[in-house]
Amino acid sequence: MSVTKAVILAGDPGSARFPFANYYPKLGLPVANEPLLCHLVHHLLVAGVSEVAVSAGEHFALLKAMAGRVNRQCDLGVRVRVVKEPIPLGTAGALGNLRGFVGDSTVLVLTSSAFLPGYDLRGVVDRHRSSGAALTAVVERCGPRPASLENFKLDPDGRIREYIILHASRDRRDPARCLPGQHPERREHLCSAGIYVVDPEALAVIPERSGYMDINEQLLPALQRAGVPAKAMPVDGPLPKIIGLLQYFEANRRTLLLPGEDQDFVFRNSRQIGEKVWVGRDVEIADGARIVGPVLLGDRCHIAEGAEIVGPVAIGADGHVETGARVENSFLGVASRVGRMASVEGSLVAERGVVRKGERLRQGVVVNAKDLRGGISLVPLTHDDGFRVILRHGRFVPSIVNRRRFFFVVKRLVDLTASAAMLVVLSPVLAVIAAAIRISDGGPVIYSQERCGRGGRSFKMYKFRTMVVNAHEMQRELAAKKDVDGPMFKLENDPRVTRIGRFLRDTSLDELPQLVNVLKSEMSLVGPRPLVMEEMDFAPVWRDIRLQATPGITGLWQVNGRDKVSFHDWIKNDIRYVKEQSPALDAKILLSTFKVLRNGRRL
Repeated sequence: MSVTKAVILAGDPGSARFPFANYYPKLGLPVANEPLLCHLVHHLLVAGVSEVAVSAGEHFALLKAMAGRVNRQCDLGVRVRVVKEPIPLGTAGALGNLRGFVGDSTVLVLTSSAFLPGYDLRGVVDRHRSSGAALTAVVERCGPRPASLENFKLDPDGRIREYIILHASRDRRDPARCLPGQHPERREHLCSAGIYVVDPEALAVIPERSGYMDINEQLLPALQRAGVPAKAMPVDGPLPKIIGLLQYFEANRRTLLLPGEDQDFVFRNSRQIGEKVWVGRDVEIADGARIVGPVLLGDRCHIAEGAEIVGPVAIGADGHVETGARVENSFLGVASRVGRMASVEGSLVAERGVVRKGERLRQGVVVNAKDLRGGISLVPLTHDDGFRVILRHGRFVPSIVNRRRFFFVVKRLVDLTASAAMLVVLSPVLAVIAAAIRISDGGPVIYSQERCGRGGRSFKMYKFRTMVVNAHEMQRELAAKKDVDGPMFKLENDPRVTRIGRFLRDTSLDELPQLVNVLKSEMSLVGPRPLVMEEMDFAPVWRDIRLQATPGITGLWQVNGRDKVSFHDWIKNDIRYVKEQSPALDAKILLSTFKVLRNGRRL
């Protein structure tokens, strides 16, 4: 039995783990010269799906144009529509936004990381319907590292009891602690495959105006509280997914090596000119060039005299491989160029990327810096997957690498000098505040709490104490009355705040001790607000991105109206700051901070 409708969750924020997604939607990335979206739609067609909705946010316009191309040119017999997320919604929130599309149907849900050649989606739907669950999550059995940072815990009947996703900085488990006779690498963990089957009964649990809500982190516990069954479907894994550079590379490689009907789909717009060699229109191959398949050349590719192409290799439209160059086991984007006598092996070259004359590129990634549109702190120079990221730039475009280094040096110098100067100048004010707090109730002057710094490292953040001494014990009783959505606890008229504390909060003077944190390099003047790790479990993608920057006393979230902004705006502001960090942006935020304080608003 099949379903007729499916949802693909595009997902917007890129991260250091997958830098391409910082400037281009993952669904638009080429796999064997076709957008990943086209491949997913093909897999859904095989499963009997006839309607697909793509939920998109930041890249809505680009994905809408791409869906139009899929509908017109791919000729897959599936109607694809793109629905805009008005705000960052999370995976479950995006499903709630698509209630009109889903109606009373059971729907297949794929994340943009799913890559499913040959996988039996019909069988997944059949097993879901026979299980009695309202939501089924396909999970794969995987080893403890790195995938064990994510884990589903199940009851004996397959019901999902708990979902855990750690940050790498909080992985304190000892791989030697296993069951007797069990090898550490064989310890089983269940990780998301990015595939769900969802009934309308499960969608009904999502509030009409849910704000930000993820499937694993918030919807599954909500289903449990509502008594709606949600189960996991373990499969032997790992299933193919695209969550990093290595997986993206392997997806291209695997696709070119596919047999049978899937191969017919991949090469349907090409003609075969040799054994496992396919080309598009108007391709020019010099007589002296050597090509060993599997190789796929896009339209108008030019392979010069003496060039050597050894598959698996895919080169996008308008790609050029110049005289004497060699390309082996690599994948090149649209309008890419490999210079004379250059060598490319086991590498990825993004759209308009250039491998220079005589260059030797091995397990590298070449990205055109003009396409990044910010994101300097989200593009690592070395990569966990073993790839070396190379940012190419034109003659008149300053190097992003040098810009990044310059920015961090300047930022630290400003933090150091400004925090030291302010502590000296404000020392009389600090002394008066300390005395006032001590006299008011005899309790401690400074409140400190473990917060997460850059990379998830813990540090003690300091504030002037503004609440009664036993405030933490009272929080559980007040939790249901909080005024903001998301993970933060905040009450407009919090009964725990002391009289002097109210004044300190209204004037933001309670934050002044954090200048010591800045002096110690634990914080910066400007950056995402430091939180405890539990508060960031609410949205792991947001957490992983914001932890790539040093936390700050002030930031975009605060100057844009912290007390009035919803959680989705908080996510948007944090991600924007991390992607666009620059001296100019920091200066703008500091200036806005002074204006906010002058107008009597709290940071």
